[in-house]
Amino acid sequence: MALPVRLSPGSESMRYLYVRAHRAERGGDEAATEAASRTLFVACVPIGCALWRALRAGGCSDAAPARSYGLSGLRELLSRFGEVAACTEVLLSSLPAPGAHVMFAHPRSVRRALAAGQPGCEALEPPPAESCEAHGLARWVADHRAERPGLAELQRQVDAWVGAHEAAQAAQAAQGAAAAAGDDGWTVVGAKRGRAKTVDQAGTTSVGGVAPKRAQRQKLAALPLPTHPDFYRFQKRDAQREQVLQLRAKFEQDKQRIVDLRKNRAFKPA
Repeated sequence: MALPVRLSPGSESMRYLYVRAHRAERGGDEAATEAASRTLFVACVPIGCALWRALRAGGCSDAAPARSYGLSGLRELLSRFGEVAACTEVLLSSLPAPGAHVMFAHPRSVRRALAAGQPGCEALEPPPAESCEAHGLARWVADHRAERPGLAELQRQVDAWVGAHEAAQAAQAAQGAAAAAGDDGWTVVGAKRGRAKTVDQAGTTSVGGVAPKRAQRQKLAALPLPTHPDFYRFQKRDAQREQVLQLRAKFEQDKQRIVDLRKNRAFKPA
């Protein structure tokens, strides 16, 4: 049976809840059969209503008010046929949308709900929790805009966060100054290893000393680092090339000197 429900009070647009009587399992006991006679199966809850959104989010228990908004809306919608004892979610892979089992207090409520789905019957008015003017694409656009408040709202949130952060830093600084100050205006002095420092109450004059070893380390750290002449490979190659050129030049000089000596020995004037 297709149970017609208006999208909003007085609207001409309809949506349909597909309902049928629940069938008990074969071989069940009398209690299960009696419970099935009071149960109505609701299938293919339409997209756009609060029940569909709640069931897709995982709301399937009346004990969780934050997640059972859709089930409470379905309970309120079908309670006009009789008192509803329980309402639970049903998820089937063969259905494009979630469904629900609605158990009434009396079997005649199931018959009334099925009779309301007959052709020509008056459409049901939606409960206040389920009525919504926007549905489908308009509803999705409205939800998208609600999640993004705009630049003005974001700027207000950023300004509020920065103000709270600056206030927290100022409070922390004031707390540190109050903790450092003793009674009667005295200032608590804490010794620090490696130096002695004295600051007046106004915080404008400071006198300090530096240990000799630390001064020596600072002096050495200020000096430039020593550089090795043959640190890089190209420097080594240049040095080897220069050495080879010098050896060649010396070899040519020695060769010429030997030639000159031979000439001098061969020439013997009388």
